[in-house]
Amino acid sequence: YDLLIVTGAPGAGKTSVAQALVDLGSDFVVFDIDWLAEPVSMLTGRDIHTDASAWVAYGKLWFEILHSVSRNGCQPLFFCPNTPADFERQQLATWYNTCHWLLLDCDDAVRTARLDARADWSDERKQEALDDAAELREAVPERIDTSGTTPEEAAHLVLAWASRW
Repeated sequence: YDLLIVTGAPGAGKTSVAQALVDLGSDFVVFDIDWLAEPVSMLTGRDIHTDASAWVAYGKLWFEILHSVSRNGCQPLFFCPNTPADFERQQLATWYNTCHWLLLDCDDAVRTARLDARADWSDERKQEALDDAAELREAVPERIDTSGTTPEEAAHLVLAWASRW
């Protein structure tokens, strides 16, 4: 199996688009990295969103889940904020043939407005999201701009992209 990754910095719409894709129904098994954040945080006693010391282990857990899905003959589609360099640096998996990347992105003004609507997001954390977005734009050339699309419209575009593989 190939590994299909939909990435994006915070505020790009990953969670909303992932849910819209699930609602559409497809042959893909959709996962959002945040779906296990709360129970893993409870299990480890660390906030998986902010404690960088837990990120490699969290990534390894997700890659075992994705590998298990592929072993069952299903194609996983994983939504996460990682870069290709993150995966290389962390040496997360070797079981897939090729890793294909798609970036969900939006302009910085839209991202800032989306993050302003979230509770407990500090100015520092918002700036980190803007910096992450700039890094992802450099690393992942294929992208969908979610600035003016609904999650459902973006989900259809993601599905068209994923169906190529």
